[in-house]
Amino acid sequence: MEKKFYTVNDGRYILMRFNTSAFGSKWCGLWDGNKKLMDYYAIKINDTWLGPHNCYRFVKINNMAEHWYKTNKFEIKERTVLGNGLSIEINVKSKFPENIRVGMEVGVNIRDRVENVHNRKYVVDRNSEVRIVNEKGSLVFGKGNFDERDEYKTHKPGNYQEWWKEEEQSVFVPGFMYEDGVSKKSGSLFKFYIEKPAEKSENTGFYQKGRGVMAGFPWFLQVWGRDSGFIIPAYTNKRKYEWARDSLRILASLENDGRIPNYIEKNPVYNSIDAGPLFVIAAEHYIRRSKDKTFLPEIEENIKNILNSQVKRMIKSRIKETWMDTLDRTGYNIDVQSVWAEAYKAGYKLLDNKDWIIKHELLRKKINHDFWDGEFFLDTLGKETKTANPVFPLFFGLVEKERAKKAFEVLESEEFLTNRGLRSVSKEDSSYDPQGYHQGMVWGLLTGMLAYAERRYGRKNKSNEILKIIRSNKNLRCIDGIDEVYDGDTGIPSGCCSQAWSEIWETRIKSELGRWTR
Repeated sequence: MEKKFYTVNDGRYILMRFNTSAFGSKWCGLWDGNKKLMDYYAIKINDTWLGPHNCYRFVKINNMAEHWYKTNKFEIKERTVLGNGLSIEINVKSKFPENIRVGMEVGVNIRDRVENVHNRKYVVDRNSEVRIVNEKGSLVFGKGNFDERDEYKTHKPGNYQEWWKEEEQSVFVPGFMYEDGVSKKSGSLFKFYIEKPAEKSENTGFYQKGRGVMAGFPWFLQVWGRDSGFIIPAYTNKRKYEWARDSLRILASLENDGRIPNYIEKNPVYNSIDAGPLFVIAAEHYIRRSKDKTFLPEIEENIKNILNSQVKRMIKSRIKETWMDTLDRTGYNIDVQSVWAEAYKAGYKLLDNKDWIIKHELLRKKINHDFWDGEFFLDTLGKETKTANPVFPLFFGLVEKERAKKAFEVLESEEFLTNRGLRSVSKEDSSYDPQGYHQGMVWGLLTGMLAYAERRYGRKNKSNEILKIIRSNKNLRCIDGIDEVYDGDTGIPSGCCSQAWSEIWETRIKSELGRWTR
């Protein structure tokens, strides 16, 4: 069985694991938002542990995952269901009735997302349930027969895979929960749970109730304002209006002097030049598509603060404020001008402020003339680096028709387009690095934006060709997931193996572009 990662999110808890049943990374286990609760659980039938060595089949449907195992005596199905708690059901079949003991060990690791090894001590509280507590939080480990062990250890679960940098982890094993029974040909059912037995729930993708939209699995369990600006419209299109409104409301509550957080860890971090205007664009999309006019008064002051925070004709970025946040792109960037131009138009649609539509038109003209070099668009005024960022004004429909045609031809050429999607930097540029995060890697975001832009300008066949690339990228490392980035030369996936803004494009193109062709 090919080793792949999978995730399940019920809006609060997140379960991450491999289809082979291994919890083979420090990112695997059970999470409560940004807080880790558990590194692993392990099932034992008599003297035999279940794991990748005897797992032969896997099925995932919505918030349920099934792992199938064979031993020399038994066939076992483990069904895991997430829904405001985690239920683990073990069905044991055997040709011959036999007394068996089915048990579960859990590796507790209650820590913040950014931590690794720690020295916290745990307290085991045994009443009707087994509850494990440290100063960071608690975890309930079911109820029933329990052999207490209180073992502290460190381990390196990432030895199982080489996808991400892995560090040693601290684990507390409180003991062994078990049930006794008899194996049957028809199967015998044994039940365990963590936190509490699961209730019926839907898989909420990247959305977490009261927290917003996470950027990607497994690394980016935070809410990112910039990413949310692209993702919220997709949720709106799917009529997940509660998710979209809740995400917008959370970001609006953290608006500060016209800035929307770049990301939210324990506290919001405001080092983004484009999270604010992307918020306005997403808000206009939500209000227009949902017809939720009651929401506008809630965020009206936030929109005014954002759009009135820039007083000059063009928006200047400071170091590492753009989406290419590993690079110093200080100056006037084409992607930033494009996002702000679209935000001014969105704000005008919402609040009828004529100053904003004037600013939109000024920026649109600047993009088409100041950034145009005769054959392609500049990335940053006064700098010669050739990037894929001209896809931004194309995405928003800001480019004049003839120049758009030339720009598409460059982006579709071998300089940029690969069998995994769009390179962030031209392979002919002196700064090109195929493994450089923002200096040449292929991005799911840029690829999706190009497919959208092609369709927007009436280039349906080209759009469909790029959508085929996006579809081919699905399930490479994560079941139902599309990766964040790929090596610019080899196409080997990297970064998050399931990235929200890589996965939204079929939904957005299908829902939005029937009436958006030039």
